[in-house]
Amino acid sequence: MKKRLYRHVVFAVAAGLALTGCVSSSDVRQEISSARTQAFREWEEQRKTSDGDAPLVSGQLSLEDALKLSLAHNKALLAATEARGIARGQLLSSYSGLLPAISLLGSYTRHDDDAYDQNAMGSLDEYSSGIRITQPVFRGGAARAELRRAQLQACSNDEYIRQITEETLLSVASNYYHALLARQLLTVAEDAVASAEAYLNEVTCKRDSGLATEYSVLRARVDVALYQAQMIQQRSRLNVLTTQLLTEMGVQQDSCVELSGTLVYRPMKPVFEQAMELAYQNRPDLGRVQANVRMSEEAIRLAAGRYWPQVNAFATGGWARPDPYESSRDAWGSQAAAGVCVEWPLFDGLLREGRMVESKAALRQSQFELLDAQERAALQIRQAILKLRDTEEFVESQRMNLQLAREGLRLAEIGYRNGVNTEVDITDARSALTRAMGLHYQAICDHAVARLMLQSACGMLSEGDEFKGVTDE
Repeated sequence: MKKRLYRHVVFAVAAGLALTGCVSSSDVRQEISSARTQAFREWEEQRKTSDGDAPLVSGQLSLEDALKLSLAHNKALLAATEARGIARGQLLSSYSGLLPAISLLGSYTRHDDDAYDQNAMGSLDEYSSGIRITQPVFRGGAARAELRRAQLQACSNDEYIRQITEETLLSVASNYYHALLARQLLTVAEDAVASAEAYLNEVTCKRDSGLATEYSVLRARVDVALYQAQMIQQRSRLNVLTTQLLTEMGVQQDSCVELSGTLVYRPMKPVFEQAMELAYQNRPDLGRVQANVRMSEEAIRLAAGRYWPQVNAFATGGWARPDPYESSRDAWGSQAAAGVCVEWPLFDGLLREGRMVESKAALRQSQFELLDAQERAALQIRQAILKLRDTEEFVESQRMNLQLAREGLRLAEIGYRNGVNTEVDITDARSALTRAMGLHYQAICDHAVARLMLQSACGMLSEGDEFKGVTDE
């Protein structure tokens, strides 16, 4: 009998090892490596067929279209939206403390025939099947605390999705404005090259007529080369920013788009108190931390529920062979029972005390995080308002500077034709105009980005509306 028992034990251990499997770390690494290779092959196939998940866009691209595409195809945003499904699953799981649990039961037992007396103990083979229903009656408030915590977690996840949405919109809009700036600076560089080449032709003609020196021609050629280098740099910068914009939008890199927007200066006078009110009402990070504070409070109630008795009502029913009420009768028989089960743990190895200490510390932590988030919101709004005011002054100063630079180049060209100014004056005037145009467009771009930063600091980017607490001029 002992040998047969040993064989049964060995067989059970072998079956367990076969079912669980013996997986080494090298096997896991090989699996990951194979998955990476397969992912690269799939990427190659997508490039060949141009039929990937990312759409292929072409033609005119406005800022509104770029934002809509990013909301639909940005990978980070798509990943964040799955948090809503996670919260839904947690909410469904929280109902387990309130709803009944229903289980089907079944078993088969084979007794050792060498030591088993069938006449006294019944049949060698025993079968049973049934159903068990357990209804929680009292959990010390833990069940409702778990449900409310899951509801708060769903709210927190919604705020997290809004936060990622705000960050995505801010990134896309900022990249769009910087791409517009790069395109404008490229146009300025191209105009500077055309102007320098026209001046080079004029100086060459004067040299041929004996009215200019070879040095003047050489200096004009150097100016053309310098402006061409600036043009190449701006074209490269535009390509890099456009590629980055396409990535943020979640579209294919082979997309051929032309930005249809323009840099527009729109002055605004923000009010700090009204902007703070908008931030408290709309910033998603503040909403998340508020939800975390309340979740920590529910965690304390959940931990306190472990100090109370656990009461369950149950009902069972089923069939068994041999008869459950007469074991010597080798036939199927039915059974049923119902009752109430009370369990009051008096000592659980300090588990309850540890959970309570942990929950109270988590509550204090979340409260400090809320204060920190509120201070950061005030700081970001104040910085955005200061940045907005500085860029407004920068735009106004460069607007006047641009007018003066244009007039200076016009006068220098007239003076050169009349023999009053030299080629050095022309070069300096053209360089000053190029710098003034670049600074002017840079100032407008900085002001537009500052508006975005203020709107983001108030949590209003995803709302799609202008500020209610500011006035445009």
